[in-house]
Amino acid sequence: MKTENTTHVLLVEDNSTDAYIIESILSDVPDVNYNVQHVQALSDAQDACKVKQPDIILLDLSLSDAHGLATIEELKNAASDSPIVVLTGNKDAETINSAIQAGAQDLLQKGEYNAKFLGKTIHYAIERKQSELELKHLAHFDPLTGIANRLLFIDNMTRAIAHAKRHEEILALMFIDLDDFKNINDTLGHDVGDELLIQVADRLNNVVREYDTVARLGGDEFSIILEDIDSVYNVDATTKKILKELEAPFKLCGQDMFIGASIGIALYPDAGIDTNTLLKNADIAMYQAKNNGKNNYHIFTELNDSESLARIKMESDLQKALSQDEFELYYQPLFDLKTGEIHGAEALLRWNYPERDELVPPIEFIPTLEKTGLIVPIGEWVLRTACLQCKHWHRQGMQDFHVAVNISPRQLQQSESEDWILQILHETGLDGKYLNLEITEDILLDNPEQANINIKRIREMGVAVSVDDFGTGYSSLSYLMNFELDILKIDRSFLSTLATNASTPVILKAIIQMAHGLGLQVVAEGVELSSQYDYLESQGCDMLQGYLFSPPLHPDSLLKFIEDNYSGKAGAVG
Repeated sequence: MKTENTTHVLLVEDNSTDAYIIESILSDVPDVNYNVQHVQALSDAQDACKVKQPDIILLDLSLSDAHGLATIEELKNAASDSPIVVLTGNKDAETINSAIQAGAQDLLQKGEYNAKFLGKTIHYAIERKQSELELKHLAHFDPLTGIANRLLFIDNMTRAIAHAKRHEEILALMFIDLDDFKNINDTLGHDVGDELLIQVADRLNNVVREYDTVARLGGDEFSIILEDIDSVYNVDATTKKILKELEAPFKLCGQDMFIGASIGIALYPDAGIDTNTLLKNADIAMYQAKNNGKNNYHIFTELNDSESLARIKMESDLQKALSQDEFELYYQPLFDLKTGEIHGAEALLRWNYPERDELVPPIEFIPTLEKTGLIVPIGEWVLRTACLQCKHWHRQGMQDFHVAVNISPRQLQQSESEDWILQILHETGLDGKYLNLEITEDILLDNPEQANINIKRIREMGVAVSVDDFGTGYSSLSYLMNFELDILKIDRSFLSTLATNASTPVILKAIIQMAHGLGLQVVAEGVELSSQYDYLESQGCDMLQGYLFSPPLHPDSLLKFIEDNYSGKAGAVG
């Protein structure tokens, strides 16, 4: 009588007669139900394994799309937990040994087995594979907590470093030591200490991402490998989550118990480029965290590596800057050459860094904002603040005054990026026709189709779209024909060589003429000399921006500046 247990057999055999014989023999095996799935090619076998991992694979090596013994490795990759029994007509001892060495659990000579023998072979192959998997698990996983052990940690760390090096990414290694664990072990016993370690491992696994490695290195020492991180900002956020998770009480001996943890962090490549160095430096940082008061963390930095230290500190300080109101906007006027009035202003971000006696210009911190992703929330703050300010100027009598705001590639690449722009316009009450969003050429190049969709949706709000810093990237006016744009801003680098490079006036003239031919207004930025003004006016440039007219101004100063200098100019102030 057959049992209710069913063994799923994947039979990979291109000879229909041989396959029929094997299926018939399996149907006669006593006490076992075999569910046989027959395929005739390696590719079909790989597809079948994707749908369902078989309990065992019976494999003929002479398939039309197979490569001899290499077929075993290919099937192992498709079904790593499934045992493989090779079916062959070859009695050569070398072939048999090679098949076993390649990863097969057994090898059977075709036509030389009956139901009882085939059934035993399958049973033992499954048992051997299960033993192999259990030994592999014991070799790589901590028997107490079930997480990775030191051996698997080192393997994963080696692979993670190679990946980070290849993709030029940051990698973080955390070394975690439980505070006062020895006291718990000594006072409550090792069984309670073991239960605490199990609960700690579970909590660490719950905090990190699925593909991050959590390992127990020994005793109460844990380690975490964080891969695919953009910056120290991400590490900082994850570490704070871990500390918060471990601060919650642990249920031990029927009561709540509290522990802390000290965490040392070493970043690849700043703190080392190999596992041993990173582990050593993470350990040093962990002891520094303990010295700082326990239940704390510390990021390792070489004291003489001032650049690395400054970069990490800036990332940390930028994270707090928005919540502490350290950012502000200055506005540089746009001079309209046709009317002689101040047409609008560009909003420029400045950082009131407490550790500096002057405003920090964006060139020093925008790359860090982009890298960390902070550009998204700060970019939204910039747009909202600029729109509110523009609306305020309207109420003060600056009729038809508009504001230009830079938008980063990361902001525009957000799904439905136009939604938050529209929401800010509604919140502030600013009509879209008074807003000009400035984008760079690389936004158009990275994903032209999506960029065009986003630009069209933005323009449907009445918002103008400018290409900023034209001349520093792809710089093809014909390429711009593919996009619905309003304004082209010529990069300041052209004006700096206007008097020294004979080609510059020719190029500027061509850019202005061709841009007008495409229906675009032209703005020249970086105008500092009267000679530059005269040339741009002669070529029909529409608007100018630069220190010849005004530096970026605090919003309270802009209205007075216009009243003092342009009060008679065609209603600049209504």
